[in-house]
Amino acid sequence: MIPIVYDQVNGFGKDDQFFLDLLETLSVRTIADLGCGTGRLTAHFIEKGYHYFSCCKIISLLYFEIFL
Repeated sequence: MIPIVYDQVNGFGKDDQFFLDLLETLSVRTIADLGCGTGRLTAHFIEKGYHYFSCCKIISLLYFEIFL
């Protein structure tokens, strides 16, 4: 499936909110996301002020994003 279509079909849901609530409960401030896929949750993590590092292998290329 094309990533942009995947993100539109699979919008923010209860499972996403569960993880955001869990991170808050555990007082997590830094996230290492290995296998972030399309990065759909990245914006939500950044909006909440998390230090975020992601890595995903897509189409034989390795992408890294670092948000501090």
